[in-house]
Amino acid sequence: TVSATQTDNAGNTSVAATTTITLDNSAPTAVTINTPIEVDDIVNASEDDSVLVTGSGAEANASLNVNIGGQSQSVTADASGNWTLSGNELDISALSNGTLTVSATQTDSAGNISPAATTAITLDNTAPTGHAVSVD
Repeated sequence: TVSATQTDNAGNTSVAATTTITLDNSAPTAVTINTPIEVDDIVNASEDDSVLVTGSGAEANASLNVNIGGQSQSVTADASGNWTLSGNELDISALSNGTLTVSATQTDSAGNISPAATTAITLDNTAPTGHAVSVD
């Protein structure tokens, strides 16, 4: 409860005006990232412009930030706390091949941010080189 009074020059004090506020300075818990991502945790050339990442454990309707290799996209959890980064929401085709970190955080209605949930994927979107054929 917040209360305020005022005192005039003669020393008279007013009746207190009050209101109630809610303090929420606790970060929500970390969410869960479902693995493997893209069936085998390897993102190939046909998947790199539409990586599918799903998870659970968010507060109902919480805003989430999903980051892959430094590229981020916001998604919203459903009423059960499940969330999905789907389709063409995040294109990682321009990132360098190799291991990339996938992270997800949630922000609650008070603006508190959870610890990050993380996992790793491998980006391999380079086609193999052809074989040399010699004719005798």
